[in-house]
Amino acid sequence: MFEDDRSLRKHVESIKEEMRKRQPNTARIADKMKRTVEYRQRFCREKTTAEVLQEFPCLRMTAFVSMLFVAYVCCMLTAQQFISSFFSFTLFVHSIW
Repeated sequence: MFEDDRSLRKHVESIKEEMRKRQPNTARIADKMKRTVEYRQRFCREKTTAEVLQEFPCLRMTAFVSMLFVAYVCCMLTAQQFISSFFSFTLFVHSIW
């Protein structure tokens, strides 16, 4: 699914708007996270943890961190890759809590 810069910004702003609500619509956030996956991956590689959490505040929610981790691990091919990924994930989680 191709998203241009304008639509990506709208999706990110929609995530931020949902997160400002008292009860965010997690289905809507999940859809926007799916639509921004390539942008988010690039953003995460290039930015600090603080910048990532500012751009994607839903990553403070355990449900979304867990969802992303499971999706990531499902793509792993070897036990060594899983262990390495889990270690990186654990460091990331500790850095945001």
